[in-house]
Amino acid sequence: LSFNHFECIPELVFDFKKLLHLNVIQNQLSFIPKEIENFCNLKILFLDNNRIRMLPDELGELKNLKILGLGWNLLTSLPKTMKTLRSLLRLDLHHNQFKVFPSVLCSPELHLHTLTMDNNRIQVVPESAKKLISSTDFTIHRNPIQLKSSLAFSNTDKLFINTIMSHDNNSKPRGT
Repeated sequence: LSFNHFECIPELVFDFKKLLHLNVIQNQLSFIPKEIENFCNLKILFLDNNRIRMLPDELGELKNLKILGLGWNLLTSLPKTMKTLRSLLRLDLHHNQFKVFPSVLCSPELHLHTLTMDNNRIQVVPESAKKLISSTDFTIHRNPIQLKSSLAFSNTDKLFINTIMSHDNNSKPRGT
């Protein structure tokens, strides 16, 4: 269903309740219908390169979801129900409109392995994200991050903010 000019996911798709992989990248989608919750077996969902501004709470019903691609959209926030996606391993949020780091991503219920938030408008990475960052391949290039907020993460192995930064107990970020 990729590379079409769909403004919404065709209703026919929702008849395939046992669907494992849905790829609707590069369309004109501005919303995701609540019926997305019917895909309880879905493992991979690619919604990249659309015009999505908001995600429905029902996205949290996709308990088997492992990969969620949401890059190149217009998102500014995530629904709180995302914390119920315990199987989610990879989340791509690059090239969106986030100004605030989504607090739901700091939830202990999530077990992300990869999180990309490049090219947003995030200025501060909260202290609550420390555990997430230390256990995740986390990139946040090209955001107007205030360096002061990043220094709190001195125990992480690596953190990618605008330029590659390396941290250990005694070092300062390179390039400062």
